[in-house]
Amino acid sequence: QGIERIGCYVANNRYKDYGYDSLCNLFDFTWIPRYGKNDGTIEGSTKPVYECDMWQYTSTGKVAGISGNVDMNIITGQGKPLGWFLGGDK
Repeated sequence: QGIERIGCYVANNRYKDYGYDSLCNLFDFTWIPRYGKNDGTIEGSTKPVYECDMWQYTSTGKVAGISGNVDMNIITGQGKPLGWFLGGDK
C-alpha cells in the first residue's frame, strides 16, 4: 500500500481513558487536538497535557484562499521535525 507511517489522533481528555500510554508504542506519532478558546489563534489555545508530536490548536483558523474555517496544527518539536512528516528521516 505504500504506507510508511501511522499516527494516532487522540483527544487530550480521552488519552487516559483509552490507556494510550500503553498503546502509543504501536504508532509512529501522536496527534492531539486541544483548543482552549478555539478563537483561531495559538495564543488563545491550551496546550495538551500529554506529550505529542502534533498539536491541533484550533478548528476555526483562517487561511488565505480558503473560505470557511480550517483546522490549524503545529509540530511540537518533541522529536520529529517537519521533514519527517513529509517523508524524510525514516
